[in-house]
Parts: sequence; C-alpha cells; structure tokens
Amino acid sequence: MKSFIEKVLAGKATAESIDNFIDQWHEGNGSETLPDYLGMTEDEYALWVETPEALDLIIQARTAGMRLQKASAD
Repeated sequence: MKSFIEKVLAGKATAESIDNFIDQWHEGNGSETLPDYLGMTEDEYALWVETPEALDLIIQARTAGMRLQKASAD
C-alpha cells in the first residue's frame, strides 16, 4: 500500500485526508510506525506534530524533491 505522502504526490489523496489515514493506522491497517505509514521522515513527522500547518510545507518540499530537516538550536 502506498503511504499518505505518496498518494498525495500522485494526486490520489489530499492533505486534508491525513486524519483518515491516521484512523486507518489506528484500526490496524498498518504494521509500521505512524510516521512510516504516513510516509514521513522522523523530522517531517516531528515538525507536523508540533505544527500541523507545516503539512503543506512538507508536501511542497517533497514535490520539489527535497526533505525537511530538523533545525538544530546550537
């Protein structure tokens, strides 16, 4: 099964449907972690959990072939 991010990039799902994917994962439709089920890296998932509005940014970065990385606070 394709991940949420893969389906969004393929035009088969919208960003707004993420809650449906999370519900499916909770119902046992995925044996992997939630970030893996959604198709997010750990950094993308952490950003999204902290700032749900960042989902559009995550999708835009993926569309451009980039991955977001957690900024380090030195």
